[in-house]
Amino acid sequence: MGDLANDPLYKAKYHSCYSIHPPKKHNMEFQLFNSFFLLIPFLIIFIIGLRKSKERQRLPPGPLKLPIIGNLYHLIETSSLPHEILRDLSRKYGPIMHLKLGDLSFIVVSSPKVAKEVLKTHDINFGSRPHTESHKLISYNYSDILFSPYGEYWKNMRKVLAMELFSAKKVRSFGPIRLDEGSRLIASVKESAGKQINLTEKLRCFTSSLVCRIAFGKVKTTMVEPSAFVALVRELVTLGTVMGLPDLFPSSRLLRLLFGSKSKLLEMHQTIDNIFNDIIDQHIHSNENGNGEFFEEDLVYVLLKIKESSDLGFPFTNNNIKGVLFDVIGGGTESSSTTMDWAMSEMIKNPHVLAKAQREVRDAFKGQKIIDEDDIRGLEYLKLVIKETLRLHPPGTLSFPRECTEDCHIAGYHVPKRTRVMINTWAITRNSEYWPDPDSFIPERFENQEIDFLGNHYEFLPFSSGRRICPGIAFGVANVELPLALLLYNFNWKLPAGLEPKDMDMSELFGITVSRKSKLHLVPTIYDPSHDY
Repeated sequence: MGDLANDPLYKAKYHSCYSIHPPKKHNMEFQLFNSFFLLIPFLIIFIIGLRKSKERQRLPPGPLKLPIIGNLYHLIETSSLPHEILRDLSRKYGPIMHLKLGDLSFIVVSSPKVAKEVLKTHDINFGSRPHTESHKLISYNYSDILFSPYGEYWKNMRKVLAMELFSAKKVRSFGPIRLDEGSRLIASVKESAGKQINLTEKLRCFTSSLVCRIAFGKVKTTMVEPSAFVALVRELVTLGTVMGLPDLFPSSRLLRLLFGSKSKLLEMHQTIDNIFNDIIDQHIHSNENGNGEFFEEDLVYVLLKIKESSDLGFPFTNNNIKGVLFDVIGGGTESSSTTMDWAMSEMIKNPHVLAKAQREVRDAFKGQKIIDEDDIRGLEYLKLVIKETLRLHPPGTLSFPRECTEDCHIAGYHVPKRTRVMINTWAITRNSEYWPDPDSFIPERFENQEIDFLGNHYEFLPFSSGRRICPGIAFGVANVELPLALLLYNFNWKLPAGLEPKDMDMSELFGITVSRKSKLHLVPTIYDPSHDY
């Protein structure tokens, strides 16, 4: 071996062999560069996919969330109402905003464009309500319309209401009852002519009596008067729908133990249930005795006929009847009386509107001793007054929450399953981008406009829109138009001594609906058609 190492021929062959594939450093670097260059497209695809994944999970913007309580601290301001607080926050964070209230995620919508995405584009996905134990109790295990989940039962019940209870024909059939109750209202006001009256309470009594009579007919339960019964239902709805700490932290057993007592709710519900049972039993016994005509084809009578027919394809029990009645009493009384109260308040605060509305009514009814509902349909300016009232004072300033049933995207943001969505109707209808001079009461803004409140115009949603739109719109509006026309025709109105329209307190009280914080006290004087008004 030592000789070979020194052999010149061996050395030449040995070195020539290495010269063919020299292990040079720069060649290795070149190969690594080529490999990295080939990976670039894959890296770009990965980064784009990662970014899109993050975008898909990107929640709408919102204010700072504190540990555990989230954004609850924003809603405990005593100086502002919830819809005002949320409107102010939306001005900073945008028309779609994410809030965390305890364990629950909420999306608050404050623009027509985003509202349309929720209520039309993704309507089915937001077709259900969030469920709580309180909702389950007051709705008779989701046997009503308001709380029942979107599905076949809800569709069938909605169809029953649309065809049997709130159809145009059925609403017209209640005309004589409205006229009779309207005459009672006018007689009650005349008794106090020239004196200060609490018009807010008179309107509530009128609406309570009217809706109970439409629902129950001439049945007189011995347990409670109509106005007291409606007040009881109103209180139960408030207790059952206002979210408490256990509702905001459903996973906390401790909070359920400390604050989860439903004794008052159960007691009130039992009282109302007993009254419903009494009314239904009276109807059943009357029908068995052949005296069904005694009930004037009221809602209980109609619902009992549906129960007997068994045409719905599912069991229809007394609990279903009670669930529907609860919705009618709870929703049909509060929204109607509150709307009339605000309409009269706004007309008193704006005397030129009051004068114009009275002139229209008195010209239309001139020389008539009896006013028919057909005459009401021609009062165009009164309709504008009602529309403007619903714009400034929508019955539901914050729509009742809907729950997202599947992940989706709204306005480019990710909305996870089970997120609760609310439409801030009040913020939309007071936005200067859509409504010039939005805080002023101007009925004329609706002249020559095709904007209605049937859910087709997302800048004006007093009764919501889509599948969950209020089914009793025609019923509610009819219960508002007639009494307003009668009050405008029969009386001149003024504020108590010492008060001017500009001094009126128009503060709001947040509840089932947003009502006046203070009662409306006015002085009526009987209108004499022989005198120039």
